[in-house]
Parts: sequence; structure tokens; C-alpha cells
Amino acid sequence: MEETRKICCVTGHRPQSFPWKYTGDPAEMYDFHFESVIERTVEKLINDGYNHFICGGAIGVDTVFALAVFHLRDLKYPHITLEVAVPCPAQDKKWNPGDKRVYKEIITLADEVNLISEHYTKFCFHKRNEYMVNKSELVLAVWNGEKKGGTYYTYQYALRHNKNIKLIMLQDIMTDADECEAMNIAWQTQKYGQPLPEVDTPEWDAFVEEALKNPQHTDSAPLKKTLEEIAIIKKRREKYYKQNRPLP
Repeated sequence: MEETRKICCVTGHRPQSFPWKYTGDPAEMYDFHFESVIERTVEKLINDGYNHFICGGAIGVDTVFALAVFHLRDLKYPHITLEVAVPCPAQDKKWNPGDKRVYKEIITLADEVNLISEHYTKFCFHKRNEYMVNKSELVLAVWNGEKKGGTYYTYQYALRHNKNIKLIMLQDIMTDADECEAMNIAWQTQKYGQPLPEVDTPEWDAFVEEALKNPQHTDSAPLKKTLEEIAIIKKRREKYYKQNRPLP
């Protein structure tokens, strides 16, 4: 018996509309915190029964959402699926090579890809957004608070159609990240007597060298766990790579 779909879609901004300069670099505090929030949110939705997720495949929120779903699907929740609702052919035409590679990966790893408009029109992105909302029970809206643009339009469309909405404000993510950083520094100071130095600096190298002299810092269990998780994800993704899905 096929499992009933409980569907959630996402709407959100491209990087230029973030309140900080988002680059997708996990070493950047706000980027890392944002990506962690999205993955934790998706996992909570899975635990609430949502099993089919839809994104538009755009740069920014869509990409982070898709990668979070893939990570959770391939590591812990093999029953969930991701659909990419592509607004028109070659939506990545003007993207940089790095973004194009990630988009290709998303199309390859998706469980389902639907092309909403056969040709580009000035309405195809709105049509894509309406398709996602109409199909979903819950809309995850990642918003910068500005009352204009595609994310705001989609949010308002979901409200008018009485959809359940989970709202994440990008400014709140910055505030939370700042608070977490302050708590982390306090914890580091308590544990090590000082905040940890920046990674990839001589001070960091000296700290690591000194820390490794202490047996409590040489536990290899976390590294082994990470390597095991990577192996699981690679194995479960093999079937997607074999299908060699073309870009829409």
C-alpha cells in the first residue's frame, strides 16, 4: 500500500536578498546557522509526518532546503522524497559555474522533477510558486520581511488559500546566531580558559597541537561516525546518479 503524501513546499529568497552576505560557506557564522536552522526545521516536519517536499531549485533558500532534504533522506529517513518544480527550461542559464554544478546535483538527486512552463514567460515563476502552494498542506516561508518580490507574493498567496504556514525570518536567524556565538565563546572560555582562535591561523595550529597532547582530545569516535555517515549517504545516492537525469 502506497504511503499517503503529506506535502510541504518552501519559498524563500535568493542570496542578494539576505540581510547578510550569504555565500554558502559553512565557515561563516550566519551561513552555518542558517543552514542548520533549515535542516532542523525539515527534520521536525518529518517527525510531524511530512514526507514529500517541494522546492523550485533556485539559488539560496531553495538550494539549502533541497540539500537538507537530501541529507536527511539519504542518512536517516529513506521514506521522504524531494520534488523540484522547475519554472521554465534552463533557469540556470545565467548562473555562475558553481551554482550550475549544485543545480545539476539537485536535479540528479531529486525523486521527481516537474517542468511547470514549457517556455520562459514573465509569469512562469508565479505559476511555479502557485503550483507548489496548491499542491502543499504546509508552506515553509523563509522571508526577509520586505513586502515585495516572489517570496512575499507566495506567502500572501498561501495566506489567501488558507494554507498552513511555517515562517522563518532571516533577521531572526542573525539574532539567534549572534546569541549562539556569545554562548559558545562563554563555553570555550570556561573549558579552555580563553575563546578558541580562528581556524586556519597560526594561533589555531598552536592550539590544536597543544590540545592533541591531552588524551581527552584524541577521541576518534566523532571522526569515525562522520566517515560512516558519508559512506551511507554515498551508497544510497548511487541509484540517483545512475539514472543520469538531464537538466530541464
